[in-house]
Amino acid sequence: MSSILTSTTVEGAGMDVFAYWGEFYNDPWFWQFPMATLAISMAAFLIVALPWTVVAWLDPILLRKYKIQQKPFEVKKFFLPSLGRILVNNIILATLLVLSWPLLKLTAVHSNELPVWYVIVAQLVFFVLLDDFLYYGMHRYMHENKWLLRNIHSVHHRVRNTWAKLIFLLICGI
Repeated sequence: MSSILTSTTVEGAGMDVFAYWGEFYNDPWFWQFPMATLAISMAAFLIVALPWTVVAWLDPILLRKYKIQQKPFEVKKFFLPSLGRILVNNIILATLLVLSWPLLKLTAVHSNELPVWYVIVAQLVFFVLLDDFLYYGMHRYMHENKWLLRNIHSVHHRVRNTWAKLIFLLICGI
């Protein structure tokens, strides 16, 4: 008799735990904040990257002088694996967002109204600069650590057909 009560009590407690954690993901902020941010960042990346990928693939004569490397763009070798990496990266990010959301929610960061516009702008500028600083440090360390350079970072240097010079010229011209 006591084993039946214990089993029922444990099952009931387990259901309460799932119900408790499930409430975090039923919150509209979960879909409006971390998941929307992930979707927007992925869409923004693809919107910017895909046109330049098409340009590299089409290889128009007028733009060839801006190419850094004159090797032909190999779609199967570079583009398709890149799409796989983007997908894996976003799956990892989505998993981290799902796992960290209860902790973020408990901080009550988004329980009040949004700050005034200039605070948001200042925060964006700060975090863009912080991200750039951290990225530079990480990138430099990957070049200094020979194991990381050989086994991880070298993919970055295998790009055969970049249009960075053209993008740089367009941005500087704006």
